[in-house]
Amino acid sequence: MDINHILSLLKQGADQHDEPSSTHAPPPPPSSTPSLNLPSSVDLAAIDPDVIQQVRQEYWATQQQQQQPQQPHNDDSLDALLDSIQGATRINSKVLVALGRLTKETNVISVLQGCKESQHRKENELYQQRQELVQQHQKQRDALFAKELVGASVDWESLEKKSEKELKQMDTHIVHQMDREIRSQQAKLAKLRVPFFKVTSSMDDIKMQHKVLSILQDMIDDEEDEKQ
Repeated sequence: MDINHILSLLKQGADQHDEPSSTHAPPPPPSSTPSLNLPSSVDLAAIDPDVIQQVRQEYWATQQQQQQPQQPHNDDSLDALLDSIQGATRINSKVLVALGRLTKETNVISVLQGCKESQHRKENELYQQRQELVQQHQKQRDALFAKELVGASVDWESLEKKSEKELKQMDTHIVHQMDREIRSQQAKLAKLRVPFFKVTSSMDDIKMQHKVLSILQDMIDDEEDEKQ
């Protein structure tokens, strides 16, 4: 007879509330363990009293555990906090707490620094490209002016139209490149679950993201001041 079968018999006895058998009765359980009535048809002579006592204790421990009310799980993790503000539409106290914890519990500071450096490099690169184009146009004007000085026929209008078109194309290229840079930054910060960050071109969303970045920068500056 295995323990599961013994447990079933003991539970049946507890439900029927029969009188315990007068013969071959096992030793009574300790006073701290509730008494348990056994059906008279159960022959306990062949069962080790220690096994019966063990089963009794395990059974009552299980019953008491089931009767205890379940305590609510208090999840104060950063993920739980970020989940709770997912639908926020403004910067409130919980958002500020989340931003503060992000600076301490994630690598958001290094990610922000990397975004700044990447943007600075991209801006310099695009600025240099535009300056080179402007200088190229100026050289073309100088060459045309030199021809004009020696009496050659020149077409200033065509040159200016060409220069204007190329400069407009360059500016469009710069805008597209900076938009791509912004989307990359948004994706990196959204991956860290920074509030209000997602890949978007909405000006309202971007304004809110700028506010969050300003708050994060202030927190980082304050933290650096405390270390000094």
